[in-house]
Amino acid sequence: KRQEIKVKNGWEEIRRDYNEAVKFLLEREQVDTEKRNILISHQFYTAGGETPKTSDSETISVGGLDQVDISCLAPFSYVALGHIHKPQIQIRDQAAFSGALEPIDRNDTGEHGYMEGRLVDGRIRTEFVPFACRSYQQLVMPLHEETTQISLEEAVKSQIFRRGGRNISVSYTHLTLPTIL
Repeated sequence: KRQEIKVKNGWEEIRRDYNEAVKFLLEREQVDTEKRNILISHQFYTAGGETPKTSDSETISVGGLDQVDISCLAPFSYVALGHIHKPQIQIRDQAAFSGALEPIDRNDTGEHGYMEGRLVDGRIRTEFVPFACRSYQQLVMPLHEETTQISLEEAVKSQIFRRGGRNISVSYTHLTLPTIL
């Protein structure tokens, strides 16, 4: 079942689904495409039905209710997108999720930073700039029958120190049991 969203147009109330409501609101602004227009939007945009890569801390509405097709952003010279933690280009030099400056949850692996936009020969050019001071990193710690809590703690501390103490480390363990014939 399609959920309706109420949008006010002056005195008139228009009922639309979420995608149509956002499109309606943007069209209502009558963007002058002869000028440079920049939009900042904290919304879950999809490109041709393809959803961006998400992390555990990002919520997605059931059935894609909150998803808006990015095609409605065509009148804008550049769109700075928020909501998604991983940096992703949606439309080259026109629309991008810059992601979170720092990782938010354990699945926010990879680079974090911001998108820098420059005006070059009358066109906007964007570039991702790494910025994060820390990162989530997976530690694989083999355990053996003779591993003690103290030896495991020391091994974890050693790995964290080698990878940089400012990084956010998540410890996973792998237990190797002796083969019994």
